[in-house]
Amino acid sequence: MKKTLPIIIVSFLFSFCNDRKKIHPDSNNNTSKPTIIVVSKNIPTITKYLCDASFSNVLKITTGSTLQIQFHFKGSNSLSQYKIDVHNNFDCHSHGRISASNPWNVLNIVDVSGKDVSVTETLIIPSNASVGNYHLMIKLIDELGNEAEPLDFNIIVLNSNDPIAPTVNLSYPTSDSIGIARGTNLNFVGVISDNLSLSGGKYEVSYKDSLNTIFDIHQVFFPPAQGNTYNLNFNYIIPTFSVKGASLFYIKAFDEVNNVTVKQLNVTIY
Repeated sequence: MKKTLPIIIVSFLFSFCNDRKKIHPDSNNNTSKPTIIVVSKNIPTITKYLCDASFSNVLKITTGSTLQIQFHFKGSNSLSQYKIDVHNNFDCHSHGRISASNPWNVLNIVDVSGKDVSVTETLIIPSNASVGNYHLMIKLIDELGNEAEPLDFNIIVLNSNDPIAPTVNLSYPTSDSIGIARGTNLNFVGVISDNLSLSGGKYEVSYKDSLNTIFDIHQVFFPPAQGNTYNLNFNYIIPTFSVKGASLFYIKAFDEVNNVTVKQLNVTIY
């Protein structure tokens, strides 16, 4: 979730600064954390509902575009390194299956010096990057091994040629809120459509029970010649051991460039 430094090297680089704490001649055992301040950025942050939660740190940007952020790093001790880390969050860090062919990744570790440093980072989103949700994390460490509170953003990457997600229209169930008994068949009937093409995309069905346990129950990959419509007809028998109470069923549809839409159903299991 890649052309990056192996994780063992990254750990070494940041732990190296911790070793300096023992030998640095100016060490006064100052444990004050350095700080990271965003001075400016060319993309405004917005509030968006992602991964079952609302975030106010979301940046929305298209492939082929540039994200530029100016940082101000400050510390009581001399600074040592900062790290810029961009990685995909397609599965909301649930370690599920990722079908995107070309995730965007960045891992930059840069040496700095002094107690007051201004830095401008320019990140170019590749024109062929897979669209979806990403995390941008900024970390900072001083020469005594003190780490700043990490700064992070959620990034939504959209395809510059196709920023429109597919749609899911259900003819059954006829309501977004239903009740159903355990052991009973739940039928999903409808049409998934896209403005351009579903070919090479997929749809998934999952649900979260009243105890917040998530179950992945169905996944279908669209063939290369699928076109822009798919007739959905899927049956699922509610297990007799299912937890009773309010559950959420999700139908996720991905188009050719990985744009995704989520259809949600409120299902009370009794």
